[in-house]
Amino acid sequence: MRRLGPFRFLAIFVVIGAGVLLWGVYVLIRSVESNAWPSVDGVIKTSELDSQDGYAAEVTYDYKVNEELFTGNRIRMMKLYGPCDNAQEDLLRYPVGAHIRVFYSPADFSDAVLEPGIHPSGWFLPLLGGLFIVGPLLMMFAIAKFNKIIASLDAR
Repeated sequence: MRRLGPFRFLAIFVVIGAGVLLWGVYVLIRSVESNAWPSVDGVIKTSELDSQDGYAAEVTYDYKVNEELFTGNRIRMMKLYGPCDNAQEDLLRYPVGAHIRVFYSPADFSDAVLEPGIHPSGWFLPLLGGLFIVGPLLMMFAIAKFNKIIASLDAR
C-alpha cells in the first residue's frame, strides 16, 4: 500500500498557493482596471508612518464625486509593508494638506486609489502563490521518483 502522507502535506501548500495566486491575480486585474478610472481633486488629511508589522505609509484623503464627500485610505491597490525608506518616500509625496488626484471606481465611488495601475509590489502575491504551487509540486515529483527508484531496488 502506498504512503500518501507527504503528498497530503504538500497538497495543503498547493491549495494555499492557489488561493494566494488567485487573490493576487484579482488584485492585478483591479490594478489594471484602475488605469481607466476617472479622477477628481482631493486633499490629504492624515499622513503617518505605520510601523506595526513593518513599514507602510498610512494616509487618508478626502475627495468629492457628484458633490458627495468620500474619504479614501489607499495609495495603491495593494498595501505591502516594507523598508522604512519606501514608506518615507510615500509620506514625502503625500504630506498633510497636499492637493492630489484621486482615482475612483465608477461602480463604487468609495473605492479609490492615489496611484492607479500595477505597482511592482502588486506582483508579490501572484509570485508567492506560484512558488507555493511549483515548489510542492516539484517535491511531490521528486518523492514519487525516489519511491519508484526504491521500489525497483527492493524488487531486485
